[in-house]
Amino acid sequence: MPVHEIIQISADQMRGFAENPETIRNIAILGERDEFSRAVFSRRSFFVGSRPACWGSADYPRDPSVFRVKCSTVSQVFQLPEESQENNRCPFLINITDENTLESHSNLSSLFRMCDGVVLVTDVLEPVTEDTHAILRNTLDERVKPILFIDNVQQLILQKVPQETLYTSLCDAIQNINDILSAHPEPDRVDATEGSVVFGSGLHDWAFTLRQFARRYSKKFGIDQEKMLQRLWGDHFFNPTTKKWSRQDDGTLPRAFCQLVLEPIYTLSRVVMDSDTRELDRILEKLDITLDPDERKYMQGKRLLKSIMSKFLPLSDALLEAVVIHLPSPVAAQRYRADILYDGPTSDDAARGIQNCDPAGPLVVHISRMMPILWPDTPADEKRLWAFGRVFSGTLRRGQKVRILGPRYVPGQKDDFFVHSIGDLIVASGGSVQPGVEEIPAGSFVGIQGVENFLVQSGTLTDCETTCPMRDVGHSSVAVVQVRLEILKFSEFSRLMGELWELPKRYPLARTWISHSGLRLVIAGPDEIQVDMFVKYLKGRVGEDTFQASAPTALYRETITTASSMTAVCESPNKQIRISATATPLKPSLTRALEESAGGFRGPTMRHERFADATGWTDAQIRSKVWCFGPEDRSGAIINSANVLANATRGHHMLACKKDIMSGFQSAMTGGVCTEEPMRGVQLDIVGWQLEPGKTSSMRGRDDITPMVRRVCHAAILLAKPSIQEPIYSGLSFSWKLDYFKAPDQSHLTVEIHHSEPGQVDAIRTYLESRRGVIIEDTPNIKSRATIKAHLPVSESFGLATHLESTFSATVTRMVFDHWRTVPGSVLEEGTPAHQLATSIRIRKDLEPAIPLVDSYLDVA
Repeated sequence: MPVHEIIQISADQMRGFAENPETIRNIAILGERDEFSRAVFSRRSFFVGSRPACWGSADYPRDPSVFRVKCSTVSQVFQLPEESQENNRCPFLINITDENTLESHSNLSSLFRMCDGVVLVTDVLEPVTEDTHAILRNTLDERVKPILFIDNVQQLILQKVPQETLYTSLCDAIQNINDILSAHPEPDRVDATEGSVVFGSGLHDWAFTLRQFARRYSKKFGIDQEKMLQRLWGDHFFNPTTKKWSRQDDGTLPRAFCQLVLEPIYTLSRVVMDSDTRELDRILEKLDITLDPDERKYMQGKRLLKSIMSKFLPLSDALLEAVVIHLPSPVAAQRYRADILYDGPTSDDAARGIQNCDPAGPLVVHISRMMPILWPDTPADEKRLWAFGRVFSGTLRRGQKVRILGPRYVPGQKDDFFVHSIGDLIVASGGSVQPGVEEIPAGSFVGIQGVENFLVQSGTLTDCETTCPMRDVGHSSVAVVQVRLEILKFSEFSRLMGELWELPKRYPLARTWISHSGLRLVIAGPDEIQVDMFVKYLKGRVGEDTFQASAPTALYRETITTASSMTAVCESPNKQIRISATATPLKPSLTRALEESAGGFRGPTMRHERFADATGWTDAQIRSKVWCFGPEDRSGAIINSANVLANATRGHHMLACKKDIMSGFQSAMTGGVCTEEPMRGVQLDIVGWQLEPGKTSSMRGRDDITPMVRRVCHAAILLAKPSIQEPIYSGLSFSWKLDYFKAPDQSHLTVEIHHSEPGQVDAIRTYLESRRGVIIEDTPNIKSRATIKAHLPVSESFGLATHLESTFSATVTRMVFDHWRTVPGSVLEEGTPAHQLATSIRIRKDLEPAIPLVDSYLDVA
């Protein structure tokens, strides 16, 4: 089979292709894809020529075992073969993006917002993981079309597994994926007979679809390609003696897939591994494959087989053809995705521009994240941050003045809103970055300079005053592990602060802030591994001796378990205002709903809807009573917004100082009274507001009202049996492989055990229970994998990887936050777990060990 031409093109040519969005495909690669990503994003499959710049901080070390792609994007031109029966024979522009396995499953929404299709990579030797379930759920939630790549087929071929057994394994892999897809409210499916399933090996750089073999055999058998495609899968049998097809298995004939697809591959593998030179030359001549003299002289065994297979069935041919035929163009995809992409009215000009992918419509660009780019002849520490985005409507031009809408922007307000001119535009072509692009029309990826200083991660660019922002994608991971930074060289303080500000741009899962007391710098992330990565990055930027990081600790939440036993009353510092309030715990389901709906332009509206559903309040009641949700942000990053401030008084005498009251509430929710941890699941009701005779609220200043509100919030909480909530991890799976070792997937805590010994899994289970782990599922061996799912407190996870590796020869990758669990008891009752935990947190924060008494907050009339 000839290798289809994949060329590196200039910026002008890229712009020409982008003018026809019908020929564009925007796709992502997800799943168990270590080797697959290496094949796609290395030179051997997709790139030709030199690479003048690195788009997306991709690393290509010589040692494949340490290969990492933090986020890579490439664009390639592909044309369907002449013998294809597809009508469209024009060149296609394919934009491919792939994220680091350390981050991708927490950034699925961000990635899917950029793409219209996804290549899901699964391992034929492994059962479907929880990560694959999460990917498929997000795929259908975002209305992204999937195709399937079944990887590691070469392993079974080299092990000489019977062809019928391999066929059964492939069928099981497809069926497992379709079972998940069919369970979604908007089901989808993949089908080998449609060509939406690709079989192959990322490690050996070869792949095929049934459509490719159907084209070859349709000429030989004189059968239409589509009919031949159907006969290459399922119960179809060909008798070479009678030259007839049948649907019945008489026990003597192999099925057509084994006979016509697998047999040539098995034969080629056997000949190469047996060093049968004469037979190999005959096969290569028949397949029209030419080997270089060096390949013949120096290669043998698997290396030679890999070289031949990559010429016989190039991975790029199979993958890109499946992408072009089965995944939608931006024009097709944005028609049915517009309502979940755009936060504004579906009838405005921007919404229509997005739906039609109109290059002449209002400009709407979604910025997904900041990406570093290393230009040639520059030190590695001088990577520049560029905004990585996609043009959904209109045409983005260099030097154009745009409105920059951050994730907290609300139309009509100025918060999180900027106006600035676009700098350079870049696109990715092959293995290189092409700068100097003048304009990019709707439907294409783009790198933008000039807006990186106004956005931390995501945002919207537009040129229309009435355009609303694109829907905020958020992140599924919660920062539950933190380290404090102790500054050692104060001369580098300003540089350190600058790098802390840049850290969330380079690592979207990082959170940085100054502690509530203002004395500590804090870095937080989803788990110990990533927080350690953030710290190492900072030390590499500012120097090892600039700061010292503390040991990792868990982040907690403060909450209440009952309603306030009495009304809390506090006075302003000047004794002219008195406020009364009570605290009530929110239902757990409402708390989770508020967290899920936090953020974005529609965040307040969605939170109001969730609150109305849970409480039965009318819209009028909510508009008049619910003032705000909080805490809103910490250095621009939403914490949870799972607390409510409600006005239960009558009259409008408080409206003049509403902002100051809300500011005091936000301050109280950001740092709780017991441990200075954020509050969660609290409804604070203002039930009384009194003024000195002859005074008005408008005469009072911020310094009088905000501290008073903060104090009354803390008093009401202390009257409601406060407690602590600790974060819990889930998704622990332990497995061993008896015949080979595969790099572990890094979406959940996954332990790869090289050798299974009697009682080893029981020992791991006992060890987890000793760390307060709760076993929630124990799955028996499936394909050499035994899975134990457990809930484990984050505070008990530190050092777990080291212990498992030293004791059980196991490797731990990472963990996933699952839920918050309330610690038993009240922090005010000595001897309870909640009190002990609160005391230890206060000591760690250099606070007084004793929890403040409610009398120190109340003002008695």
